[in-house]
Amino acid sequence: MPLQLSRLAPVLLAAVAPFSHAQPPTAAEPAASAASAPAAARVARLRAQSLRPGGTAYPVELAGQGVQGTADVFVKIAPDGTPAEVRLHASSRSAALDELALTFVRSLRFGAKSGGSGAPLPDVIVPVEFMRDTVEGLAAKTCAEFNTDTAYFKATFPETDPSHMPVVRMTTGMLLLAGMPRQSGEALVAQAKQLNAAAAGIAAACVAAPDALYSKVFVELVKKAR
Repeated sequence: MPLQLSRLAPVLLAAVAPFSHAQPPTAAEPAASAASAPAAARVARLRAQSLRPGGTAYPVELAGQGVQGTADVFVKIAPDGTPAEVRLHASSRSAALDELALTFVRSLRFGAKSGGSGAPLPDVIVPVEFMRDTVEGLAAKTCAEFNTDTAYFKATFPETDPSHMPVVRMTTGMLLLAGMPRQSGEALVAQAKQLNAAAAGIAAACVAAPDALYSKVFVELVKKAR
């Protein structure tokens, strides 16, 4: 199957829905999540709030250094829906991102307590994800930019192989979904193996060709894996 980058955008948007900009949480979200949890541990984990470079929430300069990750923030919600207590629950492994995550969550407003019931809103965990890449910008990403991301990822998450970097997972997911409407299950399994091979080789390939476009190098690796 030909892999045409120009035709992937609609598919990619669907593939990375969990990474898109989420709306501020409402009371309905934590209440639904907490319903099945023990009453003594009413902590609901909300959908990730995903930030892309721009403004003070995620400075472009920081993203340009490859600094990415997810910080989990604990929030105790006041009856009026404002964060009464905000603290770091799990670090992104970047002090700068952790502080940005805390500042961002303090600006959120949650659904206020419904009148009459007297039941407090549950405590929540808000994952704040800082991700450099967007679907729209992926086609213009250079290997030099990817190399910067890889260097940060290796230094910060040494226990994880670079083939599992968020941008690599995004790319493999997008290309796999692009072939789904026209391929059988067996063919998709074969394509998944090719994509995994490309993911394993993209770091070395981009080091060798820093001026090349990341997505084109990735697609070439997929073709070679056939």
